[in-house]
Amino acid sequence: MSAPVKISRTDHTAEQLHQFANKCKDARQARRLRAVANVIDGATRGEAARAAGTTPQTLRDWVIRYNEQGVDGLCDAPRSGRPSHLKPCQAAELKKLVLAGPDFETDGVSRWRVSDLVKLVKERFGVSYSVDGLRKKLHALGLRWVTVRPVHPKANVERQLEFRESFGKRVAERLPPAAVGLPLEIWFQDETRYGLIGVLARMWAAAKVRTAVMRDHRYGSSHLMGAACGSKGKAVGRVCKRCNTEEMNVHLGDISKAVSPGCHAVVVLDRASWHRAKALVVPDNMTLVHLPPYSPELNPMEQVWNYIKSNFLRNRVHPDVDEAQRALVEAWRIFADDPARIASIMARQWATA
Repeated sequence: MSAPVKISRTDHTAEQLHQFANKCKDARQARRLRAVANVIDGATRGEAARAAGTTPQTLRDWVIRYNEQGVDGLCDAPRSGRPSHLKPCQAAELKKLVLAGPDFETDGVSRWRVSDLVKLVKERFGVSYSVDGLRKKLHALGLRWVTVRPVHPKANVERQLEFRESFGKRVAERLPPAAVGLPLEIWFQDETRYGLIGVLARMWAAAKVRTAVMRDHRYGSSHLMGAACGSKGKAVGRVCKRCNTEEMNVHLGDISKAVSPGCHAVVVLDRASWHRAKALVVPDNMTLVHLPPYSPELNPMEQVWNYIKSNFLRNRVHPDVDEAQRALVEAWRIFADDPARIASIMARQWATA
């Protein structure tokens, strides 16, 4: 018979340790907690070890750790692991080089590949890495291989920051006297185009097989004017052949009808010509606020277009423009009928008034 093990601590009961184990996200710690709880319940050293799938000696070690440090003593101790080939200063320099990107004139590439960085590390630091080894090192440095988002060359980051910080003040300055004191709904508005020319997107497929997807090359498209309010989970859209002031007036009227009674809508939109035309008719329950030039990053409707196209319109071929338009309408309907999705995509902490 295995020698008994003794729990000297009395700050937790067996039931409490089982509760801790049920809530614990660390599976190893939860296993040790249950083993110690079994010992408190009167299980022998051998019985508790068999229930935990370990040896009596290991169980004894767990009990000693619990007696000395309590629940926290059953966590895994930090592991030092194998020392890095790069010194901390070299690793910091490598991260700086990766984030700065290559110089095409001297490095010969427009973006770093891991194979390029293997050569760079060898030449600069005299350290040899395999491609997989350096990829793991880059991950350890907090770097990831990602799809970058485009930024217009004329974008003004400082102006965008100032717009976010002063958004509430801008809204207050533009509100008509009749809207002062009324509850406000913050809407964002934008347009997108979709047609026969297909765009491919990533998909699950068999490994090591170059999967083929049909892509149309014919011309013909429709536009979708869309607006959404994240706080209310509402969205309004309108399909049209072209974007102009006449279509925009109808679209603003649709948004106006969707605004809750007794509320005033603040519609944030870009500086397209039909958004600033003299013939634009702005409803009485609405105020327009224009984004800084070249600032699509500030408009969450850009994420809406990416969501509906990536999930419902990519990798498709339509027989004609009318069918493509119906697909666009259906994709928008799916989004507009999902208040939780609208709130999730449209939420912006700075867009409050």
